[in-house]
Amino acid sequence: MRSVCSISATALDGLAAQGDLLLYRDEAFQDRLIARGGRSIYAHAGMLARRGDRWVVLEMMQFAGGRWRYLDDAVRDDPGCWDLYAANSGNRWQQWDRRRAVAEMWRLTARPYGWRHVLWAALLHLPLIRCLIPVATDDDSADRHAPFCSEAVAIAARLAGVDVVPMLPDALTEPGDLARSLFFDYTLTLAKEPPCAH
Repeated sequence: MRSVCSISATALDGLAAQGDLLLYRDEAFQDRLIARGGRSIYAHAGMLARRGDRWVVLEMMQFAGGRWRYLDDAVRDDPGCWDLYAANSGNRWQQWDRRRAVAEMWRLTARPYGWRHVLWAALLHLPLIRCLIPVATDDDSADRHAPFCSEAVAIAARLAGVDVVPMLPDALTEPGDLARSLFFDYTLTLAKEPPCAH
């Protein structure tokens, strides 16, 4: 369930941790198309990390590939909203290594954008194509190719100990799949300014 309150990116200390999930939603046509194709409200995914004393979003972007941005810049400059999801709240998955997840995501940001996998995921939404292609459930080759945004988050989490969307290959994991994962819990929405009163 969504929180009524939104906060600024600079107020995250004590409310978030490196390795948490960031999901982006917007009303722009392209973003709505991606979100609806993935049966959700989300068009983009990234992972929360720190660079020095500031929060950053690690992400894979079309035409830019992997990159990092200061989170407060992303919240200020992007027209939509960023929702924060806590990773492994309550430490239910004790084998998960948060530091490794962040390190793997930093490593993935050195790669180009995964056009091949995003087009494959889009094609599988077509009814006739979906019926003709064998079901894939493993991640054997997931780390050998350039990933798209939510695929990168899924790869980083899996290499750190948890397959966040079981029975779905990382290469087919969309932002909405991450939002539905039991591994992530919605925490809050990041606002432009001013933040609401607590």
